[in-house]
Amino acid sequence: MGNYYLSVIVPVYNVEKYLRQCIDSILDNHCSDLEIILVDDGSKDGCGAICDEYAKEYKNVGVIHKENGGLVSARKAGAKAAGGKYITFVDGDDYVDRGMYASVIGELRKDGREDSEILIGSYKSDGTICTNDATDGMYDRDAILNKIIPSILIGDSFKQNISPAVWVTYYLRAMFINGMSL
Repeated sequence: MGNYYLSVIVPVYNVEKYLRQCIDSILDNHCSDLEIILVDDGSKDGCGAICDEYAKEYKNVGVIHKENGGLVSARKAGAKAAGGKYITFVDGDDYVDRGMYASVIGELRKDGREDSEILIGSYKSDGTICTNDATDGMYDRDAILNKIIPSILIGDSFKQNISPAVWVTYYLRAMFINGMSL
């Protein structure tokens, strides 16, 4: 879509009741380096019109309308269209805290992290801070495939305790695109 630092991809399917809160929470971050890609995955409610409304009003919001293909298909379509150096995902019935993306962009721009392939954050749930137990640092592709990804999918079997929540994980777009058959 454009040349941004972070692309937030929002798969949208029949979440009309929650969609405005989701989009507004992302826009409430007031980041000039952030684009939002809304992927209408064949919604049968008013989601498509809501997506078009936001895309018309905000220059950093784009919309893709496609036939229903499921969540993974919508995420892949958004990743293909993304212009950001990094990508992340937020489901259409979720919302994020104000300032979250400015903080994440600041972390990604720190010395030594500029080309990190994945950044996994923490989050607050019912007042409790939920942290990820993976050690900070650079992980090569082998470690990502053999430690990080299994920890996300299987849980604490590998004693990493990495959250599978998509909205706290940020991927270097080039790595994501090269690693997935898009």
